[in-house]
Amino acid sequence: MIWVAQEWISSPNRGKFYELQLRKFPAEYKKYWEFVISLEECELSKQLYPRENDLVFLVPERLKGEKREMEGNSIQASHEYHCAYVQRFRRTSVMHNGKYECSLFIQTEDKFPVNVNETVRCVVISSLVTTQRKLKAMSLLNSRNQLARAILNPNPMDFCTTSLLTTTSEGITAYLRDFNDDQKKAIETAYAMVKHSPAVAKICLIHGPPGTGKSKTIVGLLYRLLTERRGQLDENSNAKIKQNRVLVCAPSNAAVDELMKKIILEFKERCKDKKNPLGNCGDINLVRLGPEKSINNEVLRFSLDNQVNHRIMKKDLPYVQEMHRRKEHLDHQLDELSRQRALSRYGRGIQRQELDEKIAQVSKERQELASKIKEVQGRPQKTQSNIILESHIICCTLSTSGGLLLESAFRGQGGVPFSCVIVDEAGQACEVETLTPLIHRCNKLILVGDPKQLPPTVISLTAQDYGYEQSMMARFCKLLEENVEHLVSGRLPVLQLTVQYRMHPDICLFPSNYIYNKSLKTNRGTESARCSSSWPFQPYLVFDVGDGSERRENDSYVNIQEIKVVMELIKLLRDKGRDVNFRNVGIITHYKAQKMKILKELDKEFEGRGLAEVDTVDAFQGRQKDCIIVTCVRANAIQGSIGFLASLQRLNVAITRAKYSLFILGHLRTLMDNQHWNHLIQDAQRRGAIVKTCDKNYKQDAMKILKLKSVLQRSLTYPPSAAPEGSSPQGGSPGSDQNRTLLGDSLYRASVDAKEAADSVAGKDLERPPVKDQLRDPRLLRRMSISAEAPGNCPRDPEPRDPQHSEAAPPLGVPGFPVSPRTLDRALKLCLATWSSHRAHVPCEPPGASIDSTNESDQQGGHSHQREARAVSDRDQEMPSPGNHHPKRSSSWDDGRAEEEDSGSKKRKL
Repeated sequence: MIWVAQEWISSPNRGKFYELQLRKFPAEYKKYWEFVISLEECELSKQLYPRENDLVFLVPERLKGEKREMEGNSIQASHEYHCAYVQRFRRTSVMHNGKYECSLFIQTEDKFPVNVNETVRCVVISSLVTTQRKLKAMSLLNSRNQLARAILNPNPMDFCTTSLLTTTSEGITAYLRDFNDDQKKAIETAYAMVKHSPAVAKICLIHGPPGTGKSKTIVGLLYRLLTERRGQLDENSNAKIKQNRVLVCAPSNAAVDELMKKIILEFKERCKDKKNPLGNCGDINLVRLGPEKSINNEVLRFSLDNQVNHRIMKKDLPYVQEMHRRKEHLDHQLDELSRQRALSRYGRGIQRQELDEKIAQVSKERQELASKIKEVQGRPQKTQSNIILESHIICCTLSTSGGLLLESAFRGQGGVPFSCVIVDEAGQACEVETLTPLIHRCNKLILVGDPKQLPPTVISLTAQDYGYEQSMMARFCKLLEENVEHLVSGRLPVLQLTVQYRMHPDICLFPSNYIYNKSLKTNRGTESARCSSSWPFQPYLVFDVGDGSERRENDSYVNIQEIKVVMELIKLLRDKGRDVNFRNVGIITHYKAQKMKILKELDKEFEGRGLAEVDTVDAFQGRQKDCIIVTCVRANAIQGSIGFLASLQRLNVAITRAKYSLFILGHLRTLMDNQHWNHLIQDAQRRGAIVKTCDKNYKQDAMKILKLKSVLQRSLTYPPSAAPEGSSPQGGSPGSDQNRTLLGDSLYRASVDAKEAADSVAGKDLERPPVKDQLRDPRLLRRMSISAEAPGNCPRDPEPRDPQHSEAAPPLGVPGFPVSPRTLDRALKLCLATWSSHRAHVPCEPPGASIDSTNESDQQGGHSHQREARAVSDRDQEMPSPGNHHPKRSSSWDDGRAEEEDSGSKKRKL
């Protein structure tokens, strides 16, 4: 119960209380006290009162004459709190001062110091409904449940991995063309598991990394299941005999609603006759269980309460309205007769007798009418059961699936009410929560999620120590992986989704390599869209805010320097981005204090027109934005003290929300103490994606998120004489800044064009693995050339290009390369000089841990560069000077260049 207390202490409604009045003492055979509470109609409709299964504190009032000090609605003396449990709530028709008097039956301690009709204050701590449902699910997990053995002692044979032979209609075949191979396999495998041997307990695991279409796969599976027997369902709308009813659950209301939106769109779009649909959602019936206040407005019309009200109003509305009008008339008539009776107290006895008879007659009629109204108002329970029984898809949270609503609807129906249970975001659900929907005796369980993203939220450290935050899916995957390692089973019985449709390839690169074992591929169409020139910002940069420092505020942290960088980036996104607004920019932080500070600065800077959504990692789980800025906050000198950031799962979620651009802000020396962040920083260093910055340069360094403007390339037939006056035939002096800039841009574009050409010839599939680590940013080549001009000065960005990744530059002798041989050799010398100058200036390197890890590769790269430098100097003597060139270059230049390459390679071999 520690987590309940922690939750209540941090609740903003901790001081709220309800006033109760004791009506009856507990009887000997009963253990609860009866209290009276007065509530308005709006409070009853919104359920703003102590409800059944609530854990509460009861605080008795002092005896008359004694004063009681209360500050902020909080009680000072701890002994005055009496822990209690709400057993039952009953609404009555009795009204007093415009409020309904309702009864509360509360179980508490035997020695409760209160007298009849005394006032007691009731403070609601928490609801125990979810806890009770978890206990119920655990108690029902016994030998009678066929999935019990598979859950408690999983075996590879309990999991479905290959699709059995099933007949597929032409319509289904055409429908599945919209899915990739992994999604098709998952849909067909899960479908075959559900259809074959319904009495055999089976579990299907679908592992989907970020952006791989988990929700789309679930929707496809539902369509596949419910289309199979569509004809039978149409002929008989009695849902009691439906064999394809599916229970779809998720840990949170938000996750259920997001999945429901996609289900609604799909089934309405696929409706055969949209003018005359067979159900409330296309050709199927869909219902959402749960309180309306927790349901998204976009799916609210599918809620059970909404459908019940619609049916009752449609069927009984005129009748109910007439009864209410008649009751209101009788009330007025009764009030008038009572008034006349009071005035005739001193009148004739016959008159008083007549009034008494009329009052008795009107009261009797009113009582009969009230009974009829109560009977009509009690019909929703039957209507609720009918709606649930008629539904093909029932959506709710895992906790709600264990309520009495479903249990009472299917009581007495016989058989198994669901063909399968599908749990979305299964990696975020506690194992006991996942057991809850299994109380309905279903033999087929489909878990969809990603155990490598956020685990279930567990506040209690004691519960975490006992493994309570491990999800059922995570446990299954871990055990099955161990079986494969120990050769117990031949392959992993998990259906993997490996094609992602969200991230730019540069953003996807690190999570794919480090977290998903290089299995994550980018869809070809997604790659083309994300790499479009219409998006003006770089895809991936890591800002090293070296002068940042964390500051503790209450139980959280803030980093003012990182907030300044965030504001500069947001201003730039606003100024340079055409359609950048609140919807497509997100700022992720791990700390609430940082979130509040950023929101305050955004409101101050943009006058309440927030240009970005600011929230925590947990809030961004399952969501995406065009651009994401991650502020890490932590910056200290204490080794290993980075708190939440140390979690690989949180890191994974934070860096996989962006579609086009991801910018990470942090103090790299602090972050490198963690092995996961150290790998990310080393990866960014190899790719040249680290930007070191400090306070005076925030604005200037923020400009580096912009893509460089493209410069037209010159072909081999471009006449040098066409250059402007005052410039050399090569477009400027070989050592000028302008020439170096053009050369750097040309080097980059030549490599990209050659790579794209190779891809268009070689790859015909729509998917391919993530692009290898390579230099994508032309500014880095430009920086190299500028740093060579002043070898004594330290460049602004100290990240050297790793010799391992020199393949990013185009090979020598590429046809169409728009520079002369001498200029090209000069560029090679500049690169060599830059590389050596970087090695000579240690203070400008990134943090030492990443440098040490690359010493060996640097040494190997150094020998190869020395050999190449000697070869270049030899060739430089053989090459003609630019002045001896004819302005029109001949095709024999390429042949001579190839011969020089051969001679150079022979020298390198020697």
